[in-house]
Amino acid sequence: MWFSSNSKLIQLPPECKKLILLNALFQGGRLFVGAVCVLYFLSFDLQAEDYALIKTAQAIIFIGLDIPLGYFLSRIGEYKSLLLSMIFGLLGALGYLLFTSFFGFLISEIFLALSLSTWPVALSAYSMRILEKHKTDGLMERFFHFGDAISNLFVVICGSLGGLLYAFNKYIPYTCFLIFYLFAFVFTLLYLNDSEEGGIKKKIKFVLSDITAIKAILPFVFILILAQFFMQPLFHYWQPLFEEKFAVNSKDLSIAFVSYSIAMSLISWSYSRMTQFTILRSDIFVGSAALLGSLVYSFIARLENFSSSLIFFALTFGFFNLVQIAGGVLIQSRLRNENRMIITKYVSFYSRLGMVVSLLVLRWLFANEWSTSSVYKLYGGLAILFFLFLSRMGYCEKKYGEKICSRVPKLN
Repeated sequence: MWFSSNSKLIQLPPECKKLILLNALFQGGRLFVGAVCVLYFLSFDLQAEDYALIKTAQAIIFIGLDIPLGYFLSRIGEYKSLLLSMIFGLLGALGYLLFTSFFGFLISEIFLALSLSTWPVALSAYSMRILEKHKTDGLMERFFHFGDAISNLFVVICGSLGGLLYAFNKYIPYTCFLIFYLFAFVFTLLYLNDSEEGGIKKKIKFVLSDITAIKAILPFVFILILAQFFMQPLFHYWQPLFEEKFAVNSKDLSIAFVSYSIAMSLISWSYSRMTQFTILRSDIFVGSAALLGSLVYSFIARLENFSSSLIFFALTFGFFNLVQIAGGVLIQSRLRNENRMIITKYVSFYSRLGMVVSLLVLRWLFANEWSTSSVYKLYGGLAILFFLFLSRMGYCEKKYGEKICSRVPKLN
C-alpha cells in the first residue's frame, strides 16, 4: 500500500551511525579547502590557466577511469576500497602541503581525484551490505538521507572555518584536511570490519553482462543523468546570476552558499524522518520531487527580489539533491552485492556524461551572448518538460527481478 506506515521513526543501528560519522569526516575534511583552493594555488606564483589544466586532468580521471576503477574496486572489495580512498586523499592533501610547483600540485590533484572517485562507490556498497542484514523497511532511505543531512552540515561548518583559517595561515586548511582524513582512516581500522562473507575472491564479469544488468535500473539512470544536466548552472553560475540581477557583494554570496547548503541538509533531514511511509520510498515520489524541483527552478531568474530568488535557488538545490539521493537509493536496492560497485561506476559514468553535455551546452549559450538569467529560464523550462516527458513515457515493472525494463518509465 502506498500510504502504509508503522508510524514510528526508524532508528539507525550503531554501525550505520559509524558510517554516517565516517562520511561526514571525509566530506568535511575535503571541504576545508573548498573555498580557498584556488587562492592557495595562485599564491605560489602559478596562473589561472595552470589551475584550469589541473582541473581538466581531474575531469579526465573522473570520466576516463570511472568504469575501469569500478572493476578494480569490485575485485578488492568494499572495505579495502574505503581504505584505499582515504590513502589517496591523504597523499593528495600531503602533496599540497609539501609541493610548491605545478607538477607537484598536478600529482596531488590526481590522488585527490582518485579518492573522490573511489569513495562514494565504496561507501554505498559497504553500507548496503550492512543495511541488508537488518531487514527494516525504510532503513535504507533513512540512512542515506540522514547521512546526507549530516554531511552537508559538516560541509558548511568546515568550509566556513577553512576560509577563516586561511586568513591566519594558508597552510592551516590543508593541514585540517589531512588531519580529518587521518582520523577517518584510523576510525575505519578501529571500528569497521571487512563485511564480505568468507573473503570470497571476486570474479570480474564480462562487460556485456553488466550492461544487461543496467537495463533493470535504466529509468533511474535517466533521472540521475537529467539531474546532473540541469544542476550544472546551479553548481557553476549562481554567482554570475545574482551579480547580474541584483549587484550583490561578497557577503550576499556567502549567504547564498550557506543557504543552499542548509536547504540540502534540512530537506534531507526532514525526509529521513518520514521514510516509514511507503509512498516516500517509491518511484512516484522521485518523479514528483523532480517535477517540483523543476517548477521551483523555473522561477529563480524570474523573481526581481534577491531574497525571494535566493529562497527558490536554495529550494531547487535541495529538491534536486533529494532526487539524486532517492534515485541512487532506488538503484542500490535493485543491485546484487557481487556487481554493485561495477554497476554503480557505470551509473556514475553515465551521469558524468550528462554533466559534460550540459557544460558544452552552457559554453555554446554563453558564446552566443546569452545572459545568465536567460540560461536559468531555459534550463528551468526544459527541466519541467523533460521530467514530465519521462514520467509519461513507457513503463517499468516495479517488482525486482521479474522483468527488465525495456522502455523509459512511467513514474507511478
